[in-house]
Amino acid sequence: MFADPNNADGFVNFINMLSGAAVHVEGPVTSNNQNYGSVGSEQITLINGDVSGNNVSGAGIMIINGDFKSNGNPSFQGLVIVLGDYIPGSGGGGKDLKGSLLVAPYEINTDSADINYRFRSANIEFGGGGSNNFIYDQGFLDKAFDIMPVGAQNLWDPDGGGASRWLMRSWQ
Repeated sequence: MFADPNNADGFVNFINMLSGAAVHVEGPVTSNNQNYGSVGSEQITLINGDVSGNNVSGAGIMIINGDFKSNGNPSFQGLVIVLGDYIPGSGGGGKDLKGSLLVAPYEINTDSADINYRFRSANIEFGGGGSNNFIYDQGFLDKAFDIMPVGAQNLWDPDGGGASRWLMRSWQ
C-alpha cells in the first residue's frame, strides 16, 4: 500500500474502504466531550471536516478528513488517521493516544497520468502546557485491524499472513 511514497492511490483506496464501513459518520466536530467507541466496543468513525472540540475520545479507528485541532484531554485507543494537519490546541490538558497516529494528507496528482493521488507535506505542531502521551500499542492496533473490512485488511497486510504489524520505513 505504501511502496511508493509519491503514489497515494493505494492509501486512498484503503481510506475509502474504511470510510464505507464507518459506523459513525459526521461533519466537523466543534462540540466538547464527543465519544466515538470504547474499549470492547471499538468502531470505525469518519469525521468529514476538522476536529476542534475539546475532550474528543473513543476506540477503534478514527478517520479525520480534515485537521485535528482538539484541545482539552482527547483520548483514543486504536488507530487515528488524520488526512489534514495535526495541530492540537495551545492550551493545557493532555493528549493520550494508545495505538498509533497516522498523519497522511493527500491531494489529486496533476503531474502524472499514471498516479491519481500523491501525498502532500503534513504540518504537525505541539504547543501549550499539559502533556502529549503517544504510546504505540500493538494490542489496540490489532483490535483496529479486526474491525476493518476484509479488503482494507488485505491492503494493510498484503502478504495475507493475518499480521497487523506495521514497520516505519521512512520519516519525511
